[in-house]
Amino acid sequence: MPEGAGSRGGLPAGALQARSDWGTARYGGPCPPPGSTHRYVLTVYALDVARLTAPRAGAELDAALRGHVLASASLVVRYSQ
Repeated sequence: MPEGAGSRGGLPAGALQARSDWGTARYGGPCPPPGSTHRYVLTVYALDVARLTAPRAGAELDAALRGHVLASASLVVRYSQ
């Protein structure tokens, strides 16, 4: 996907972007407190359904994905200010 695809509405047909910890369906970027290093996990999922009921976050998203994940890939990064 091109940079900024989710924020410009340019996701591929059928793709969804769940609500993040920022409370919106967009990428907010890392924002750890100054002086500390935080671990961020970015995960994409291939599902066996065309759509979930609604984009969700946290435990609700985990529950909606249960039983529908065909494959996933994660990238773990560390960031500090």
